[in-house]
This record gives sequence, structure tokens and C-alpha cells, in this order.
Amino acid sequence: MGHPPFDTEAGREPLRALLNEITGVDIPTARLRGRPRIPLAALVDPTSRARLTAVLDRVVDETRPAATMAVPTIDDGTEATAGTNDRTA
Repeated sequence: MGHPPFDTEAGREPLRALLNEITGVDIPTARLRGRPRIPLAALVDPTSRARLTAVLDRVVDETRPAATMAVPTIDDGTEATAGTNDRTA
């Protein structure tokens, strides 16, 4: 990850620890420099999927705090709405 606070191994360690709490996941410290591998079989259990989602939510929250995110706009200055295209030709 190239964004603070996850741009250092020390910043990624808490995520590794949280991911390792998921049954079937064992990310070694050496993988802090690369991409962790999580077996899909570990995510069959709904509780495990919820834990992974919580970790990913944390990454999003800490990487781009909601208070500082700009609202995307269409080139005419109106707010963009996800999944829709309100522009007419």
C-alpha cells in the first residue's frame, strides 16, 4: 500500500494482526512488503467475511477520511451519482 498510514511495515502490522484473527488466515510478517494471500476457503464462514470487510473498511477510512473527500462532479458542476448517468446529449 502506498498511502499513509499503510505505506510502512509498522503501519501495515495492525492490519496483518487483524487479518490473522480470521480462521484459516496466516499472513507471515515477511508478507508485509508484498500482497497478503488469503485463501478463499477462509471466507466461506460469514463471520470471517465480516472480519475481512471490517479490515477493508478500516483501510478505506484511514486512507481517505470521509471529511476530506471531495464529492465527484460532472463537468457541468453537478454532483455525480454512482450508478446513474443523468446527463443528456
